[in-house]
Order: sequence, then C-alpha cells, then structure tokens
Amino acid sequence: MLSTHIDRSADEWLRWLQERYDFFNTLCFQGSLPRIPFRLTRANTFGGKLQFKRHRKPFGKEVHTDHVLVMDISHDRTDEAVEDILLHEMIHYYIEHHHLKDSSTHGRVFRQMMDDINQRFNRHITVSLKERTAEADTRSRTHYVCRVSFHDGRQGVTVTSLSRLPEINRTFLTTGDILSLEWYVSFDPFFNRFPHVRTPKVYRIAEDELSLHLHDALPLRHDGNSWYTTNKT
Repeated sequence: MLSTHIDRSADEWLRWLQERYDFFNTLCFQGSLPRIPFRLTRANTFGGKLQFKRHRKPFGKEVHTDHVLVMDISHDRTDEAVEDILLHEMIHYYIEHHHLKDSSTHGRVFRQMMDDINQRFNRHITVSLKERTAEADTRSRTHYVCRVSFHDGRQGVTVTSLSRLPEINRTFLTTGDILSLEWYVSFDPFFNRFPHVRTPKVYRIAEDELSLHLHDALPLRHDGNSWYTTNKT
C-alpha cells in the first residue's frame, strides 16, 4: 500500500506517533518514560508541546499531572523532522517525570541530553524549529525527484536514489489515485530536507514551491530499458 503524508488520517498519525514514542523511549530513555496521551493540532504556531495541569500543594509545592504531548500536523514535515520534534518533547517529559532541576526551560540538563542523543543516534534535535531551519543542509547532492499529481488536485514529491527509482515508479503506476508522474534529477540543496525513501512515500508540497526548485532540474525519461536525462524545453 502506498504510504503518503498527504493521506495520513488522524488515527494513523496517533498510531505512528505512539509507535515512534515507544521506539525512542527504549532507544534513548532506557524505557523509563510511561505512556502518555497524544493530541493533534493544526495550530501552526509550534511543532510540539508538553502540556500538564498544575496543582498547588501545602507549603507552596507545585505538582504537575495529566501530561499530554500535543503535536502539530499542519506542516508538511518529513518523518525525520517530526521524530526530532517528538524527541525534543520527550526530553522535556524525561526531565519532568524524573523531577530533574534545570537552569531554564532549555537549560544545561536539557541541552546535555539533546546533544547526547544527537551524537549517539545521529539525530538533529534543536532547541527551536527556527534553529533547525538555520542549520539546514546546504550541500549540493544528487536527488532523483518525482512530482506526483493526484486526480483530486493534490500534489506531492518523492525523493529517492537511482537504484530505488524503477521499483518506486512501478508501484506508483499501479496506484489508482495518481494522475501523473514526472521524474527529474536535481542538485538543489532544497531536496536535502527530504529522506531518500526506499518505499513509495509522497510528501505534500505547494505546486509553486516545487516548480521553483525543479526549474533547473533535468527531466528523466524511460526508453523501456533504462532511464536517461533530457534537456528541458
């Protein structure tokens, strides 16, 4: 079945987030975090947020209960980017759950844990989404890019390697809701943000933005035996 961010329902988002939470809990937090409810939002003002209720106990002690992880799904982020946002919030939850004292919201303890996870597991967690954008990879690389258009007007992009292109293209051709496919070779660093997928996955993107970054790309054609580039007309 074709996996697309375009078609991910709320239930699918919740199942995927819980699966990734459980995976990272074991991998990065020694399985020490309890399960936590997720809530989805399209607030478009943040990537993720750890929410809880505050209670004041005698002698002024504050207790936090009813923790919830709120995740924004209004942006067309890659799975990797969403995972890094999830890990950011899991660090907050770890500090909260284990009653660790930090110098600020993103203080010494938080940054030490963030740097450790980034280094050990090749992640790209940052203090803020703006910081993540600023650190975007700007190196020129070879990308095999497919513009995927659907019958209902939606449009998305798939980025892969040359070795995976034929199989992914064959799968796309058997997918009934796809209207057209356009393959390109691009060296635009813009496509560094997308993972080189091994199975068909489509990431939603605005048509004008995709057209801008495919402007200098080389169209790919297939002669029945092999793929080759052609000059743009």
